[in-house]
Amino acid sequence: MSMGNMEKVQMELKRFRRNQTVILLSIIFVNFAVIAGVVGYFSAKEKALCGSIYLDSETMGINAVSHFLNLDISSSNIEAGLSAMQQSGYGSGGFLYASRINGEVYAFAVLTIIMVTLLGVGLYNCYRIGRKALYVQVEEIINDNNDLKVRIDNERKYNEKQYKKMQDFTENIAHQIKTPLSVIAMKLDMLKEWLVEITGESMSVDDVDNISAFKEKCKHYEEMIDICTKNTFKIKAFIKDLLDISRIESGKVILADDEIEIDSMLTESINNCTVDAKNVVTNFNDDRIHIFADEGWLIEAFVNILDNCGSYIKDIDGGRVYVDVIGKNDSCEITVSDNGDGISIENYNNIFSRFETGGGQGDFRFGIGLNLSKLIIEAHNGRIKAGNSEEHGGAEFKVILPIYKLKSKWGKTLS
Repeated sequence: MSMGNMEKVQMELKRFRRNQTVILLSIIFVNFAVIAGVVGYFSAKEKALCGSIYLDSETMGINAVSHFLNLDISSSNIEAGLSAMQQSGYGSGGFLYASRINGEVYAFAVLTIIMVTLLGVGLYNCYRIGRKALYVQVEEIINDNNDLKVRIDNERKYNEKQYKKMQDFTENIAHQIKTPLSVIAMKLDMLKEWLVEITGESMSVDDVDNISAFKEKCKHYEEMIDICTKNTFKIKAFIKDLLDISRIESGKVILADDEIEIDSMLTESINNCTVDAKNVVTNFNDDRIHIFADEGWLIEAFVNILDNCGSYIKDIDGGRVYVDVIGKNDSCEITVSDNGDGISIENYNNIFSRFETGGGQGDFRFGIGLNLSKLIIEAHNGRIKAGNSEEHGGAEFKVILPIYKLKSKWGKTLS
């Protein structure tokens, strides 16, 4: 709403309050006048009554004045007055008749009409005063609010469109990075094979010192190439996770609804993760538990969880990762834990946040990895929560997946 409209509304409200004050003061004045008139009327009536008695008998008039000054409005006096009226021949309604012939009833009716009329005028003015002008201003405010709502809706649509463009841009950038990294990884692998061939060739005895130095240098280069290759695959995996998250959030992923065996899926996850299989202790349920899910996506989710637990035990002698499966009536509970140092308090609430690592630069993938795992599990109508294991002392991830077919949160119905 513009400042001009606001000032007009404030002026209308001031005028409305001023007029309402005038009406209130008028009502108070009329009430005061009515009360004063009633009191004056009955005072004059008392004087006329005493004067009438005094004209008939001075003694009785003086006694009447004395009675008026010492009058006690009690039930006995009222009953005595009714008895006197009845003995005078006017009956129990004599006082009402007296009020009528004296005009008191009519005066009361007129005063009542005046008060009701005045009250009605006041209430009507509460509704009428400033209504037209104020209504116009309120209508302008409503129109301004409707215009603002339209602008906000347009902004929302624009932001959604920009967000879609940003997602496409992120995917394009990721693809642009992924392609040269694949070439680098391939060339490094070829160079490594070439060095292996050279170090394996036979040399003459005279060149034994040069050969030894050359082989030593080649081994050094081989180690460097291994490091480059390892980090290259880390970056590729990181970019893959970014692409997967982008595809999931944009609704481009369609889940399969295959019947899979939990034990086989977890075994495949263990074989594909970075944790040495001999350091993984499994406790699968004796019953073969089957669920309806997309095995490929679940394997990726549990690989990320296993890698995260593996990061907590990589520097610990005797470090272990534990995988336990419990079958329930309508769900399967999978617990992945370790005997490391556990999740710190500051990372407890952010463990599934994107780009939250909880470690050094070497662990940069685990933040989005756990975020991706959470998205995948929730897409299967499952739940995941993180904590610290009471049994093993390290980190613990508890995953609950439904056994029966349900409707996927992605693009396909699992029922």
